[in-house]
Amino acid sequence: MSKIKKIVIGSRGSILAVKQSEIVIEKLKQNFSEYEFELKIIKTSGDKNLNYSMQKNNIKNMFVKEIEEELLQNKIDLAVHSMKDMPKILPKGLTISSIPDREDTRDVLISKNNIKFDDLPKNAIIGTSSIRRKIQLLSLRDDIIVKEIRGNIHTRIDKMLNGDYDAIVLAYAGVKRANLTDKITQIFSLDEMIPSPCQGAICIEAREDDEFINNILNKINDVKISIGAKCEREFTNYLDGGCKVPVGAYSEINDDKIKLTGFYSTIDDYNIKKVDKESIKILTLEDKIENYIELAKSLAERIKFSTKKRGHRVTQR
Repeated sequence: MSKIKKIVIGSRGSILAVKQSEIVIEKLKQNFSEYEFELKIIKTSGDKNLNYSMQKNNIKNMFVKEIEEELLQNKIDLAVHSMKDMPKILPKGLTISSIPDREDTRDVLISKNNIKFDDLPKNAIIGTSSIRRKIQLLSLRDDIIVKEIRGNIHTRIDKMLNGDYDAIVLAYAGVKRANLTDKITQIFSLDEMIPSPCQGAICIEAREDDEFINNILNKINDVKISIGAKCEREFTNYLDGGCKVPVGAYSEINDDKIKLTGFYSTIDDYNIKKVDKESIKILTLEDKIENYIELAKSLAERIKFSTKKRGHRVTQR
């Protein structure tokens, strides 16, 4: 009898990261019951340094670097990440091999006493470390205070309940995967809050030259999810988007067409108290699905360099 091959999967140890890895493992088991899958928890610098500032560090590297190092050293066979956490440039020899799953892309509000955003009192304190979210929140209401908050989902909820914040804003995907949807006060519409590019998408990283693993991962790749996420990633990469740059995007695929909506702001200071809506640019473009890379680049060029229609949502085809 041939020995069952064990495939080792690297992941952060947070509740959300483990849940995402479990989603991937379940998909792999459904397609490859002949293999054994083992989850290996890897502590990243972001996990070790709980006092980091999202505004002063490249946090995309902080949450993937150590996992990628183990992948390059053949200590694990593949790595599961939130795609929105992936840095613009991957280490030589690594590739995003599969994007098998994506949850709802929208942002949500969780507040004390279940008070909706419009009903929060003047000077209510809302916690988020995303400058993208801060700009959009202040553009919706200029009488609130948005303050940085750190920690995982449970930690942030605890900080709010302890009185540090009146409300917090999180990704719906993370809240759902952590089984905390009962805590949600309000789901922001895509007209109110444009999400982070690739929000809700799970990606799997592997070694480029590992034909065996890449063939396996190709089996669980979702083509439409992959195209949409890659389109959004290309858009934000072209703009040098990241956690310190206010960029948002979401894609919609219908038949042979893909529509991409992008958000970009010239504000790059998290400490801002008021938002000039003229600093916000929102644009939607649509093209054939096979042109998704060109669509992303075209949208990025127009949204960044156009001086017209600032502060307005427009659609071009």
